[in-house]
Amino acid sequence: MGKVRILFHLCLFQILLKECSSSISLDAVVVPTYKLRGDNATLLCNYRTKPMSLYSLKWYKDEQEFYRFEPWNINRQEQSFPVKGITVDMGESEPSKIRLRKVNFMSSGIYRCEITSKDFEIYEKYEQMTVIELPKKAPTITTINGIKQYEVGDMLQLNCTSEPSNPAADLKWEINKELVPDQHYIFNEQIVHGREGKLYVSRIGLQIRLSPNHFHWGKLKVACIGEIKAVFWARGVENIYIEQPIEQYKVLESSEGYWIANSGEKLRCILLIPAFLYSIFLKI
Repeated sequence: MGKVRILFHLCLFQILLKECSSSISLDAVVVPTYKLRGDNATLLCNYRTKPMSLYSLKWYKDEQEFYRFEPWNINRQEQSFPVKGITVDMGESEPSKIRLRKVNFMSSGIYRCEITSKDFEIYEKYEQMTVIELPKKAPTITTINGIKQYEVGDMLQLNCTSEPSNPAADLKWEINKELVPDQHYIFNEQIVHGREGKLYVSRIGLQIRLSPNHFHWGKLKVACIGEIKAVFWARGVENIYIEQPIEQYKVLESSEGYWIANSGEKLRCILLIPAFLYSIFLKI
């Protein structure tokens, strides 16, 4: 047992000695998890090096090199190489901080930073970035048969359509802030939008026989909620059908959009867009 313990401590000492004597180290690579199409993106390669110890620093996307820094190369210390979806802003970039201009869907992929010492020690770390496009406004609710007055016993038939996005939005129905069971969905589909085929429109249909339980204090509130789970984004639009014994009128209601940071350091965007809410006389 004594010999085993001695060998263990010797091995541990050699490992620590190598770490302490290493001329360079790569602490972290920071890449945005999600970016909106058309935005700029900043990539960070956090490394430490002793003076004159760095031989090269390289950036790759999906194993294709797009940036190189070689401090010993007097004629051309920094270089960028053509890769689809990558435009390096050389004027705003430095070895440890790369700025990509106007990312697009082809910019999605795995980004890797590789550093090499003059002793040819190589360290690398990588992260993934996905480029997305959010809908420009809330989903739209339309009636299948044009009816905007409902009472107990009527068949409620509605369509909901999302704005183009990537990834596609997930749609769901709510009545009086309660989820509608799937058996009342007459269709739930995603359609390719545009010639490029990189945006998607989601459509969902609702068909349900109205009962007294659907009316709370003379009010039926139907909402279509669109979610893009990748970035915790959600928008909703709702129609309110309310009992009004004197007249029929329209109300314009709006709410502010705001950002909430959660413990996972991702952002949840909840945006409620101004929507026309129809107030319609009901017989109950």
